[in-house]
Amino acid sequence: MTYILDFDGVLFDDQRFKSDFGHVFSRYGVSHGVYEQTYRQAKEARKGMYQIDVHLALLHETNSRLDIKNIRRDLFTLASNSRTYIFTDAKKFLAAAQERGNMLFLLSTGDKIFQEAKIEASGIADFFAQIVIIKSSRKAPSLAGIKKQAGRGEVVFIDDKREVVEEIKKHNPDIRVVQMVRGSHVVKSEHADAYIKSFLEINVK
Repeated sequence: MTYILDFDGVLFDDQRFKSDFGHVFSRYGVSHGVYEQTYRQAKEARKGMYQIDVHLALLHETNSRLDIKNIRRDLFTLASNSRTYIFTDAKKFLAAAQERGNMLFLLSTGDKIFQEAKIEASGIADFFAQIVIIKSSRKAPSLAGIKKQAGRGEVVFIDDKREVVEEIKKHNPDIRVVQMVRGSHVVKSEHADAYIKSFLEINVK
């Protein structure tokens, strides 16, 4: 059995992390409105993919007196504490899957440097045969390479985002696609093979 997993929202409590991420900015006097506006602009500037340095540059344009250097430092300090945001059920699942000889892969999207920092400090990096971080939200091309490494056998892909679930199922009908639905903010896909609210619902084989 091979498991290909997303990070944010699946293994990592991204909702709590995003809240704490925003608080870093507020400590430096950035209002919620300015934070939200520049956050959206930063994503739009990179076709939907958020990058910290793009966001900080936009904030600097709005207020040249902002301590951008220390905001960045504090954001990476937050990333270094990512172990505290890993879901308990996720770590138990990874340990059980590894013990039973399953292959585990991590396929994540985001700001590469920041995402690497989060994953490295998470305490779960060693469970994975390979960690792939991509800038695009399209995961199908990268998943094709992972499937080759995995070889024959059943492949289970787990992600929380509806658009990713639908893309993967469209291009990989042979893969069992599971959508993680940890909260009401997650929009369900009609094309997932199964839905789970935590890894406690998976019977590791």
